[in-house]
Amino acid sequence: MRTILASVTAGAVLAALAMAQPPSFTLRDLGTLPGGTFSIPGVLSQTGVVTGVSGAPDGTQHAVVWQGSQIIDIGVPGLGGPNSAAFGESRGVVVGQADSPTIDPNQENFCGFGSPHMCLPFRWQNGVMTALPLLPGGNNGGAGPINVHGEISGTTETGTIDPECSQGIAPDGSPSPQVLDYKGVVWGSNSQIVRMLEPLGGDTVSLALWINDVGQSVGVSGRCRNVILPPLAAGPHSVLWEKDGSVQDIGNLGSTTLNVPLAVNNRGQVVGGSGTAPDSTPQNGVHAFLWTKQTGIHDLGILPGDVVSIATAISDAGGVVGASFDANGMPSAVVWHDGIITDLNDLIPQSSLYLAFAAAINNTGEIAGWGLDRVTGEMHAFLATPTGAIFGGASLTPAQKRVRPAAPGGFDKLLRGRIGMGRR
Repeated sequence: MRTILASVTAGAVLAALAMAQPPSFTLRDLGTLPGGTFSIPGVLSQTGVVTGVSGAPDGTQHAVVWQGSQIIDIGVPGLGGPNSAAFGESRGVVVGQADSPTIDPNQENFCGFGSPHMCLPFRWQNGVMTALPLLPGGNNGGAGPINVHGEISGTTETGTIDPECSQGIAPDGSPSPQVLDYKGVVWGSNSQIVRMLEPLGGDTVSLALWINDVGQSVGVSGRCRNVILPPLAAGPHSVLWEKDGSVQDIGNLGSTTLNVPLAVNNRGQVVGGSGTAPDSTPQNGVHAFLWTKQTGIHDLGILPGDVVSIATAISDAGGVVGASFDANGMPSAVVWHDGIITDLNDLIPQSSLYLAFAAAINNTGEIAGWGLDRVTGEMHAFLATPTGAIFGGASLTPAQKRVRPAAPGGFDKLLRGRIGMGRR
């Protein structure tokens, strides 16, 4: 097992490791739609419902819901376009983004499906998918997640043509020009926009990436030239919006270009990733962080020998999940507890699925993510369930430690080789 404790003395490390009781989990490969070759989860609900996306036999991507052992395709008929993805569920309502039948006049590929269609945020319930409204003048948007009150966070384009972002290529390198500005929003339970999440002063665009049950949202603030749209979201400022719309810059670990908060729990604790130096790149020097109002932003560290980490979700109890990447870009799914990072592969029974990325954790300690089949290389969603008390149980011995496979050309290529996504 590989562990590291950041920002404490060596004596404290030894004491913490002696007292820590890492969790152990059972593992379930969630599989794909019949004939599909990949699946990825979006968000895990408090009742264990997993939402996400699965490849279909025709090469398109469909929004899916995993409930128990069942996978449900909600991407057909969807909104009438070929692709969709789901990013949240609460009380039977699923949210996400889906292609419409209409061709995008700006050819933006806003949702990263690789299709020419306009992409719209959606709300699905009882078998019916409905498009959520956009800000005036916008053509595209995406939604998710959703809180217990039915409030949905997301991002929609505005009608403002911005020459700063009309470069012909996205900041992440994909051939996907962005023409219009965009803003984070919150839709109410009536599916109407209840508030626009304004960027910081001097910025022109914002992304809303998570909303908690208190109504706080987190995301990115910047200008169109320096904000990267999901799935590889980042920008100059990590921000937290209160329910009244007031915005706060929560800081960084050293970079003013690569920062992203990905989740906020109901205690107002925020996790994400931040560059540790001004010249940090997505391939080097980005670390997972935890921010609280009382203590500010703190580096959560990486697995020994790795170069990058990201924290993707946090439970109300403070359990954090995410991924740590080696120098070749290959990720390992990880959990943090009391400041200690542990490879999730070391906490499961021997499996043909290598756990590469932990995407979500709920308050019962269940973890959803995606892994790679060690034989076929296929990317499959998984659900890991604690076998005892949350963050209880014994750790594995060094002899049982899992071997990380080699990445086929780095994380970016790993994703793009299986999913036709250029940007969120």
